[in-house]
Amino acid sequence: MSRKGPFVNHQIRRNIFCLFVVMVIPSVSILFADSNGNLDINRIAEKTERILVKIPSSHTNLDNTSLSYTYPMSDGTPAPKLVYIESGEYFLAYNDDQSNGRIISLDSNFKFRKEIVSLKSFRIEDMIADSKGLTVLLSEFEVKKKGKHEIKNFHTAYINQYDKSGRINFSTKIVGTKEYVSVGDQGIDTTFGTLSLTKTANNQYATYFSTYRKWEDGVTHQSEYLALFDQNGKRVMKSDGKSQEGFTWNVSHSFRPRFFNDGDQLVMMTVGDAYPRGLVIDTFPNRKREIPIIVPKAGANETYQYVPISTGDLFSKDGTTWIVFDSNLNRTSYDIGLIIKSKDQLSKPVYLTNTSKSRERIPRIVPFGEDHLFLLWMTDDGPEKEKWYPQISKMKLEACLIQKDGTIVSKPQSFGFGNGMVFRSAARFFQLPNGKFGWVNDVTGFADQLEIVIVSPFPSDTQMVSTNDSEKPENIEIKINPTLGKPLIDAIYEGNEDLGISLLKQGADPNTIYEGWSALLYAAYFGRTEIVKALISHHANTEYSVDGWNALQLSEVRGHTPIVQLLQPMTKSLSRTVSKSPNPKNPLRTIVRNKNLRSEIEPVNSNQTLQFLGTPVQ
Repeated sequence: MSRKGPFVNHQIRRNIFCLFVVMVIPSVSILFADSNGNLDINRIAEKTERILVKIPSSHTNLDNTSLSYTYPMSDGTPAPKLVYIESGEYFLAYNDDQSNGRIISLDSNFKFRKEIVSLKSFRIEDMIADSKGLTVLLSEFEVKKKGKHEIKNFHTAYINQYDKSGRINFSTKIVGTKEYVSVGDQGIDTTFGTLSLTKTANNQYATYFSTYRKWEDGVTHQSEYLALFDQNGKRVMKSDGKSQEGFTWNVSHSFRPRFFNDGDQLVMMTVGDAYPRGLVIDTFPNRKREIPIIVPKAGANETYQYVPISTGDLFSKDGTTWIVFDSNLNRTSYDIGLIIKSKDQLSKPVYLTNTSKSRERIPRIVPFGEDHLFLLWMTDDGPEKEKWYPQISKMKLEACLIQKDGTIVSKPQSFGFGNGMVFRSAARFFQLPNGKFGWVNDVTGFADQLEIVIVSPFPSDTQMVSTNDSEKPENIEIKINPTLGKPLIDAIYEGNEDLGISLLKQGADPNTIYEGWSALLYAAYFGRTEIVKALISHHANTEYSVDGWNALQLSEVRGHTPIVQLLQPMTKSLSRTVSKSPNPKNPLRTIVRNKNLRSEIEPVNSNQTLQFLGTPVQ
C-alpha cells in the first residue's frame, strides 16, 4: 500500500493537470504547432518572384518609396490589380498620375502587350474577370481649383464591363452626387472607404463601399452601400420590383468596408465609430450583424472617430470565412487578430501577434495550398511608431502560416526583410489557378513601372487539380520507329495534334530530340495540351531540360495552365531557373503559309524577374 499510494497520487495530479490544460487551451489566443520544414517562411520567401512591368504611362503619385502609406483605416489611392482569364491572359488595371483609369493586357511573361482601356476622369477602384470579360468598379471625378491648387472631387460610382479587346458591354451608374444640397443627396466616400467588387453565389455582380448622404438634420453623414447587378449590368431588384436589392445605409461612419463570397452568401466586415462602435461582421442576404469587438464610447479627450481597429481582409471557402484585422484595444500596440466564421457561428477574436515594440497593420489572408492560410502584414518600430501614418520605407513585411483551425505552423517573422518588399493598405491580392498568389506593388521608385509579386506554395502543399482517368499515364508498349521522330516534332510545331498523337501510336519516340529540344518541351512551350497528355501516357521524360528549363517550367512561364496542372505531379524540379526562357528552333524545311508561327515564339521581355527578393532595379 505504501508503494501504491504515491503512484495513485501522481496519477491524480497528472489527470488534474490534463484537465486544466483542456480547460485553458480554448481561452489561449492561438495554438502553436511544430514548424513544418516544408512550410518555412524563409524558404517561401526565396521562391517568391518579383517582376517589374514597364507600363505605357506613369502611374499614380506613388513614384517614390518615401511616401507614407494611407491612413490605417483608409485606402486612399486605389492600388493596381492583376486578373487572370482561363484562356491564359493577364490584365492589369491601374490609375495614371492624373487618376485616369487604364487597363493593359500582358502576355504569359507579364510583358506589356497593349492598352485596351483608357478612361478620362474615371478612376478604377476594383476589377474582376470572368467569361463575360473585365468588370470594373469606377469612381468619376471632376477637377476643381482651390486657390493655386487643384483638387479632385470623386462624386459618382459606376460598374462597367469590357470585353478582352476593350469594347464596352455595359455601363451602369450606381450612386452619386457632386454636391450635398438637398436632403437625400447621396454620393461616394473615397477617403475612408474601400470600393470593392465581387461575384455572388448566384453569379451576380456585387459592389460594396462607403457613401455620404445629406440627412434631415442638415448634416452629411457617412455609411455603407451594397448594390447587386445581373450579367447585363441591370440592377437587381427585390421581389416587389420597386426597391433595389442590397442596402443604401448600414453602419454609421464605416471605415474600410470589405466583403467576400463564402459560397452561399456575402460576408462583410467594417469598422464603425458611432452606431455601432467597433468591428462589425454582417452577411447578405441572410442579414445577421455581429460585433465581435465592441469599442467603449469616446473619452473626454477623444474624438468620437477614434476607434483603435482597422479591417484587414477576408478569405472564404466552403462556407467558412477567415477574417483578419489589426487593433490596439487593451493591448500595448497594434497586433494582428483573427476571427473564424463558420455558418452561424463566429469565433472570439484571437491574436496572432503580441508585441509591445512594433506596430503591425493592414493584414492580408490568402490560401496556401489545400490545408493552410498565408498571412502578410506591414509593421514598423522606432520613432515612426508614434506617428499616425508611418512611411513605407520605414516599415517591413512580416508573415506567418496557419492551419484552417487557426493553429500557427510557422511563427510570425520577417518576409524578405531588407529587400524592399511592401504593399499598401489598398493592395488587392490575386490568386492564380495553380495555387500561386500575389499582389501588385506600385511603390517601386519608378513612375513608369509596377512590380508583380508572386508567391508559390511548395509542391507537397500545392492545391492540385485532379485529372481525368484518360489523362493518367498508361502502360503503353509500342515498338519505336526512329523515322517518325522528326515528323512528330514537325506536327507539334505546326499545332497538328491529331497527327502527332497518331505518330506516337505508330511508334514515334516520345523522347525525340531536335536541336536539343525534346518533343515534350516543344509541346509544353506551344501549349499543345492533347499532345502533352499523349506524350505523358507514352512515358516521355518530364525532367529533360534545355538551358535549365524543363517542360513544367516552360509551360508555366508561357501561361499554359492546363499543361502546368498535368506536369506538376510528375516533375521533381519545380523551381524556375534564373536564366531567360529559351526559344525552340524551327524544325520545318519549308515556310508554313497562312500561319503566324513567329507570333507564338516571343522572347522573354526586358522585364526583370527578380528571384530571392532582390531589390528591383531599372
